[in-house]
Amino acid sequence: MLTREQILQHTLPTESVPCPEFGDSATLTVRRMTAKEFLALNAKLKAEPDLAFAHWITATVVDASGNKMFTEADVVALADKDFVLVNRLAEAAIRVNGDGRAQAEKNSTTRSSDSSTA
Repeated sequence: MLTREQILQHTLPTESVPCPEFGDSATLTVRRMTAKEFLALNAKLKAEPDLAFAHWITATVVDASGNKMFTEADVVALADKDFVLVNRLAEAAIRVNGDGRAQAEKNSTTRSSDSSTA
């Protein structure tokens, strides 16, 4: 049985993503989001689907200390960057987060279905 301490001390998994556009050894780190971050991201994806990949990157790419590398002020600029790089980072973010996009869509559909049958 897990203890409270084990759960609270659990660190978020990360994945190193190669970024050959910036040199052979260039990488960025993508991490799993917290539950609170995921819910906030889900709202942003619904509000701005055309910026979805940039929102995924902003929410998950971290520096060597584990701090977010980008802010909301960077979303539009990230969306205008090389698609291959943006897509690679967004795919890693989705993978590390257990395909949260599909889960968010499922939850949204379930809630809509639940409310329409009530």
